[in-house]
Amino acid sequence: MMECKAFDSIIGYAEVKLELTRILDQLQYPEKYTALGVTDTHGLLLHGAPGVGKSSFAMDFLKASGRKTFICRKDKPNGDFVKYIKETFDKATAQAPSIVFMDDMDKFVVEEDSREEFVALQSAIDEVHDLVGLA
Repeated sequence: MMECKAFDSIIGYAEVKLELTRILDQLQYPEKYTALGVTDTHGLLLHGAPGVGKSSFAMDFLKASGRKTFICRKDKPNGDFVKYIKETFDKATAQAPSIVFMDDMDKFVVEEDSREEFVALQSAIDEVHDLVGLA
């Protein structure tokens, strides 16, 4: 496995760093993992209480990946945000292999009438799965 300095700015979390380093190695050397029968990682969810460093880990991971990255944050009204989700995934698909970083997903569905955002996100993920044969 490659030596990874990507997470040196984060103190602690040795197990998380190791797992993310493994995924980065898989992104950098896919042929090595394919030969071992390991399937590609097509998604990653960082979860935890606010303030524990998820965004720091994500940004370091994105930088170290070397992949084209698309960041999707809820900074638009609901109707516009639904369109933005679709546009983000379309751009990422067109520039694959790429990464879509859905920042602060807990803010996506905060109101009763914002279920449409969840449906749009699920549809976008399903479309990507269909493209890479994960369905």
